Amino acid sequence: MADTQKSRHSLAGLNRPTPRVDLQFRDTDLQARAVYYSRGMKVSSSMQVRIVRLSTGGAILQGELLPFLTDQFYLVLGDREIFITCAKRHLADGKMAVAFASPEHREFIDALAGISEPQTTLKRLRGATPMIIESRITARYAL
Repeated sequence: MADTQKSRHSLAGLNRPTPRVDLQFRDTDLQARAVYYSRGMKVSSSMQVRIVRLSTGGAILQGELLPFLTDQFYLVLGDREIFITCAKRHLADGKMAVAFASPEHREFIDALAGISEPQTTLKRLRGATPMIIESRITARYAL
């Protein structure tokens, strides 16, 4: 009976193994921001990370400050335009494997992998990316 109780933390389930696994990683060279809340703090912090591999279920990140990243965080693309909820899986050799809270569409991942200018992900995405990416842009930040 106790096993059916939901966790108080909405992202706690991300650290459990899941049956859905997409091992078809695409090589990428994208920059993003990892936004996280420090323990006991109500303000967010962020760090710049590089997405070097991407799949529908997760990504491989690279960065110098990855050891300081919390277990759950958001990958933010563009000027706060696209948020992807993530959980830390494994950290080794300056790279971190992360899992997405929910699987992304393959077309969206393929379009992100096809971006040729990595700095685009730190600027506004609107007007500079394929329609599948622009359709994910959060409405409250739209022009």
